[in-house]
Amino acid sequence: MYQATTGTDAYMTFHISGDFAAYFGLGGAENDLVYGGWSVGNVRHRILHSGNAPYAWNMNQYVRTTDSPTFNTVTANITGNAYNNLSNNYKDIYVYGDVNTYYVVLINGESLYSFGRYSVTRGYNWPGPDTWHVASHKGGLTLDWEWSGDTAWGGNDKAIRIIEFNESYSTMVAGLGYPVNGGVIIWLRGGGVNGALYRIRTPIGSNSTVTIYDNLSIAGHVASTTFTAANSAVFSSRADVSNVSAEILVRYPVRATSGLYVDNNAVLHAGNYNSYSPTLTGTGASGTWGISVTGNAGTATILQTARNINGTSFNGSAAITTATWGTARTLTIGSTGKSVDGSAAITWSLAEIGAAATNQTMFVGTTSVAINRASAAQTLTGVSIDGNAVTAGGLSVHGGRNNEANKIVRTDSNGYIQAGWINTTSGDMADTQSINKIYCSDDDYVRYKGVADFKQQIGLTYKNATPRSSNTTNENYWTGIMGWVGTDWNSMFDWGCGFIDSWDSPANRPPVGTHHVGIQSIHYTNGTARYGWQMANGIGNNRWWLRDVWGGSFSTWFEILTSTNYTSFAPSLTGTGASGTWAINVTGTAGSISGFNNPTTAATANTIVYRDANGHIFGNYILGAYFNSSAGNSENPTIGQIWTQNTTDTYLRKSTPAHFRSQVTDGSYPSLTGANASGTWSINITGNAGTVTGITNQSSGNTDLNTL
Repeated sequence: MYQATTGTDAYMTFHISGDFAAYFGLGGAENDLVYGGWSVGNVRHRILHSGNAPYAWNMNQYVRTTDSPTFNTVTANITGNAYNNLSNNYKDIYVYGDVNTYYVVLINGESLYSFGRYSVTRGYNWPGPDTWHVASHKGGLTLDWEWSGDTAWGGNDKAIRIIEFNESYSTMVAGLGYPVNGGVIIWLRGGGVNGALYRIRTPIGSNSTVTIYDNLSIAGHVASTTFTAANSAVFSSRADVSNVSAEILVRYPVRATSGLYVDNNAVLHAGNYNSYSPTLTGTGASGTWGISVTGNAGTATILQTARNINGTSFNGSAAITTATWGTARTLTIGSTGKSVDGSAAITWSLAEIGAAATNQTMFVGTTSVAINRASAAQTLTGVSIDGNAVTAGGLSVHGGRNNEANKIVRTDSNGYIQAGWINTTSGDMADTQSINKIYCSDDDYVRYKGVADFKQQIGLTYKNATPRSSNTTNENYWTGIMGWVGTDWNSMFDWGCGFIDSWDSPANRPPVGTHHVGIQSIHYTNGTARYGWQMANGIGNNRWWLRDVWGGSFSTWFEILTSTNYTSFAPSLTGTGASGTWAINVTGTAGSISGFNNPTTAATANTIVYRDANGHIFGNYILGAYFNSSAGNSENPTIGQIWTQNTTDTYLRKSTPAHFRSQVTDGSYPSLTGANASGTWSINITGNAGTVTGITNQSSGNTDLNTL
């Protein structure tokens, strides 16, 4: 029995029909003989022999099936290395269930309150789901801890110290629980229907009690995914590893080669402190330090002593605006000079700068108008002003195309308003509000088109102007497709080219399914004369359909062949699916004909017979209505076999000449010695007869009756 895959079992099956069955072979995980499966159950029992059981009771004697030694009986007089070998033994378990769920595994404490060593391990290629990582590297685990074995309600030491924790290729542990009774809980990842193998080591080896809560009703497992402690605390399966930090890493003081941690915080030492604090020379320092520093700094955020700049105090903490500009200067406007240093506003009157008087007279034509510039506004009453104003309200008027900012817009000679941009602040329309006009242009003039005309202009169908928003306010349906609940597939054809969708058993749909989406390409349609095709896909069944129409009625729906359904209509490349009678010529050699095996010249059962190199046919029996030989008419110098047929069947069999003679002298024919001869023979016989019964001829002149 050979198994080419590393880590996989090589086994044979023992099966008593209708009674009992089991597997027996070499276990890939144990590298030892194992027995189980089928009638034995979903378990693996290692076969006991002297090479794998140094702990076996009375191993060097005859073990009786009636012996039932206890652990204390076996170990009562075992000390030293023998007991160490016993205590270092392990127990292998399989965790089943979902491959991405972590299940409760309860391990009982058996350290008798000493700080005993426990571990959960697995080799990276041990049995487990390939989906964890890859088939050859599923996931390796080393989780070792020390524990007194006492429970949370016990009166002894309750510390658990992680000695080593490492996972490779995938995650297999989701945390460590400490219930008030029962032991300690490790959450281990499920392995699916075939299970994932884990190895448990405790101070008492394979005698430890391990219970797996993966919802199976087999030995060592519980048909539940939760463990309820004596204080009603519930420990359930987990979907992720988010609790590993708080439950395992906080108990893991020494990591890798020499990393020290306290409550999952790294311990600072000369080799790593610079990741957390600056060096003596300040390397690594950042942020704000609330301390006093003596000596000169390369830079500073504020001045120790503030200074005045143009009358304003400045300490460097923020930008300032000075109270004055510095030394005062005299500024002269007109005939009046005044001192200016920026500390206060300075003004000049019209008289000081030599301007005209406040009250003036302005002539408009021949009419004089009194103007008082002290007034905010003046009104010219009854005065006509001819000509163009350069500005109005302070804004200039466009002289040409209106594409400049801050200009008054006017119409051109054709009555059009020309502007660089048109901006509206009226806001968006409601998503469900119908659109009747779309504004567009091909010559810079903005005009509107109806929705159908606009769609036709941009290459979309003119036939359908109804958006999905008119059917529903759920914007998840606004996918740019045509159709709705119960829309007839013939009606959708008249909407033009594009994507289509209808459900709830609409009329004229493909023959399989109640909901289809598809695409259609249309040359022409007026609702009666139609030219084009439709293709559809049934939702959820991955089947494709096609039909066309060319002036008359639609064709039936034809299912499109794909790699998943073509064998329902045509055979595969290897002939799968072929049946019936094929009116074709086939070249090459058939594996069999009508169920008979390849031709042969030997006398073999259920084979096609053909002539050998000499033209001969060999067979145990040859059956047929006629038997024709073309070997010629030459006579055999010696007959060794005669082919005959008996009276009960139609088989030709060979007979020896002696047997043949025995059959033809059965009373119906005379033998070579004349036996069975009778009657009158109309023949001439030469030679002398022993006797005669009458005289038919006698010699002339001979009268002696005793002499012929």
